[in-house]
Amino acid sequence: MSDKDTSRISITAHTTGYTWFANGLAPRQLATRWGRVTYRAQWPVMAAANRVLGISDLETALLQRHVLLDHLVRREVETDAGQVLELACGLSPRGWRFFRSGAPKGVRYVEADLPGMAEKKRRLLEQAGPMAPGHTVTACDVLAKDGPLSLEKVAAAHLDPAVPTLVVTEGLVNYFPDEVLFPLLSRIAAMLSKNAGGVWLSDNIMNTPGPFRFLLRGFLSLTGAVARGRMYFHFNGEEDAAASLASLGFSSAQIHRPEDHASLPHLPQTRRPSFISILEARVRPEKCAGR
Repeated sequence: MSDKDTSRISITAHTTGYTWFANGLAPRQLATRWGRVTYRAQWPVMAAANRVLGISDLETALLQRHVLLDHLVRREVETDAGQVLELACGLSPRGWRFFRSGAPKGVRYVEADLPGMAEKKRRLLEQAGPMAPGHTVTACDVLAKDGPLSLEKVAAAHLDPAVPTLVVTEGLVNYFPDEVLFPLLSRIAAMLSKNAGGVWLSDNIMNTPGPFRFLLRGFLSLTGAVARGRMYFHFNGEEDAAASLASLGFSSAQIHRPEDHASLPHLPQTRRPSFISILEARVRPEKCAGR
């Protein structure tokens, strides 16, 4: 399976979907049998890494990124963004939970994934109860450069170009090499710029040195094996991330780390700094780009 094939990411969606359910973040309908099997299979080894070494095990890392993204999504929607586009949404319960926790009036939330996963997600959500007005699940291939499944066509069909947009990618960027990821990020920035501007939020694992770097690489190799492909680092720290994202069309970038948000409810912490961080990259609308 190629590293340019987005379908391999859907494989891990079952594991993460069960992780959210096991931690009280998702309805039972989003917890699949395959997710239960893979979740239970990896737990002993990953839990040992947390207990013995103090580094994030897989479950803790997933919860850190998910809870912190939830917080930042809510903050953006309450301050500026009037619509959310979550790409490669998998079996994430974020959209479902977003409306059940009091979404601001009029906000739309669009979840997008490959046709098979989007159809499955829509069916499972409908089994969990009626979908809220403004909540949509649609088909999209983030790497398609044209056609009805392309990012641009999906945005045109489901988003209001006059409203600031929040684009969310969770569990996506470290699956692609630079030559695949960076063109996608450039297209996200261009789409936001042509509309009313907005922000991109994503989890990320930095390529930074540290005493447990060799363990982190082993962890990523294991995760990549489950997803049938390699995992990739993209940025050598915050300054490199900001410079790279600026070259792709983003006007500013910021890094959020779990330890900097330790007071957030339900955000797990570990004895050592987490290897998970959240990228926040903003884009001004095209009409303001020259200011």
